[in-house]
Amino acid sequence: MTKAEMLELLASMQSICADEAADVLGIARPTASMALLRLTRHGLATRWREGADPRIRYAISPRGLDRLAYLSGRT
Repeated sequence: MTKAEMLELLASMQSICADEAADVLGIARPTASMALLRLTRHGLATRWREGADPRIRYAISPRGLDRLAYLSGRT
């Protein structure tokens, strides 16, 4: 899984949790969780909790959309 693949997934979804990302990408949950955390720390994604759901939700940020456009243009 590449950074671009995770950003593409985030761009295609309104929001996603690590479990859902792992299922879609066919990777382990800890791998998805760390990838999402790295994107968040770099300002490429945002995260929050919704209501009583203990899972953290993620969405692509405007900076993440810019990075995805850059990465897509390089291929």
